[in-house]
Amino acid sequence: MKHLFLMAFVSLLLTGCRQRDANPNILPPATQTGENTGGCLVDGKVWVATKHYNQLVATRVSVSRGYSDIYIYLQSVRGGVGEKSDIIIKLKKINLELNKEYSLTQINDSINAEGGSAEYENNILTGPYYRTNNKNYTGKIKITRLDTEKQIVSGLFEFDAIDEDGNVVHIKDGRFDHRF
Repeated sequence: MKHLFLMAFVSLLLTGCRQRDANPNILPPATQTGENTGGCLVDGKVWVATKHYNQLVATRVSVSRGYSDIYIYLQSVRGGVGEKSDIIIKLKKINLELNKEYSLTQINDSINAEGGSAEYENNILTGPYYRTNNKNYTGKIKITRLDTEKQIVSGLFEFDAIDEDGNVVHIKDGRFDHRF
């Protein structure tokens, strides 16, 4: 009986310590403490990054010669792999100032590319794939914290993006708080 009680207690401790996903119906708060959270409104509906599938390690920051490259990757999985969606934001070769808004338009992936872009992919298996461009479908991002010692990057974002068929998605009230 003593062993059964001990196993139940240890099991309770282990499940209580496991990291849980945020409520998928409520946006996480806009924190700046490295909580590894992210979320936004996608066409008015709450979208929250999931921690147990989210590849938060894919968030990358590099700073050299006064320029910053920041790559934010948020992923949400509800159900199986087919119900996965991603938000990717790239800032390349920017002279970063905290709390300054940077445009999200369209940049290429070449080494010399500069600027910012954003993408939204709804359902990895079937698409569609939306991206910002240099015309009517743009956005903005504001980095509110960049701590290279504690390896924390936090910020706010929003953008409109278009797919190849002309369908538009509106991403609003976005926030992220990641360790890199």
